[in-house]
Amino acid sequence: MQVKYKKEPEYDIVIVGAGPAGATLARLLSPVYRILILDKKPIEKEISMQEMKCCGGLLSESAQKVMAEMGLNLPTDILIAPQTFALKVMDLGYPVERSYQKHYFNMDRAKFESWLIGQIPDHVEKRERRYVKEFHRCQDGVELIVKNRQTGQEERITTHMAVAADGANSIFRKKLYPRMAWPGYVALQEWYENDGGIDYYAAITDESITDFYSWLIPKGNALILGSALNLDDENLSPSERFRMLKSKLEERGLIFGKKILREGCEIIRPINNHLTTGNRKIALIGEAGGFISPSSAEGFSYAFRTARALAEAINEKGIDQFATSYARNCQNIKLNVLARNIKAIGMYQPLSRRLALKTGFGAVR
Repeated sequence: MQVKYKKEPEYDIVIVGAGPAGATLARLLSPVYRILILDKKPIEKEISMQEMKCCGGLLSESAQKVMAEMGLNLPTDILIAPQTFALKVMDLGYPVERSYQKHYFNMDRAKFESWLIGQIPDHVEKRERRYVKEFHRCQDGVELIVKNRQTGQEERITTHMAVAADGANSIFRKKLYPRMAWPGYVALQEWYENDGGIDYYAAITDESITDFYSWLIPKGNALILGSALNLDDENLSPSERFRMLKSKLEERGLIFGKKILREGCEIIRPINNHLTTGNRKIALIGEAGGFISPSSAEGFSYAFRTARALAEAINEKGIDQFATSYARNCQNIKLNVLARNIKAIGMYQPLSRRLALKTGFGAVR
C-alpha cells in the first residue's frame, strides 16, 4: 500500500547504515541534496571494538585499488601489527600446509570505520544509535519508522529515496525481496591474548566444521579466531562447531591465551542471480544488495564499488532517474561476484584444494 505525503519529504536521500558503503556514498553525493545518514552505532565519536561489526579487519588488494581510484590515503595509525604478506592455508583433514602471497593491510576496524565516517562532509546530517524498524513506499518517496536505541522513542522520517546500506541483515532486502534467499551463515569470532606468538594470517578449511572457511588473524597482542558457519547443519550448532575448530587447532599445537571478546554477525554467500540494486525509490548497496565475495567473504571492495556506482548514477541522473543507471553501473561488479562463485568451486572442493596443496601451485617457495 502506498501512502500520500501531506507535505514535501524532509530529505532527498536517507542512507541507512554508516559502514564503509554508507559512509562512502555520503561522501560522494552532490551537496545539492538534503541527505541524512543514520546508524545503530555511534557516528559522532570514535567507535569502540565492542560496538563494531564482527570483522577480521584485513583490507584486500581489491579494496586498496578502489580506495586509490577514489584518492583515499589510509592513515598509518589505522594499521596494526603485524603487517605480513603471506596467507597460510590449512586443511584440517590434510597434513600439508602452504603459504600464498597476499598483500593485505592489517587494520583496526573500529578506527578504519571512524575514519571513513570522518570523511562525510558537513552538509550531511548524521543521527546515531538509530535503526529502521519499518518502512513504506509512498507516492512521493519512502516513509521510515526509525527507533532510537537509547530512548526507545520512534520517529517518522520522509524522504524522496532511501539507500539500504544496512548489511547482511537488511530490513529492506528482506521485505522487498522475501524470496531472494541466500545460503545463511553466521560469522563467529573470539579474540584471545596471543600467548603463542602467532604472527601469520591463516585460512582454514574443514568440511566437518563448515563448507566455507575459518581464519586466524593476529592483531597486536591479540589473536582472532573466526569462522563462517553455515546454519543448515542439523546435528551441531555453530557454537559447537566453533569449539570443535578451536580444539582441532590446539591439537595441531596452536596456543590460545585468555579470551578477550566473543562476537558474531550474520553474513551472506551470494548466488549471482540473487544480487539486487533495488528499485526507483530504494537502492541497495554493499552487502545489503548481496555484494560480497562468495569465496572469501571480503566486503570492503564491494561496499566501495557499489557506493561509487550509486553516487555516479544519482549525481548524473538525479534522484528520480538513477535506478537504471545504477543497475548498469553494477554489471561489472555482478560479473566479479560470478567469477568468485566459480573460484569458490575449486577452493572448497577437497580434491582440487588438496591437489593444489600437494603440488604447491602458486605457493610461496
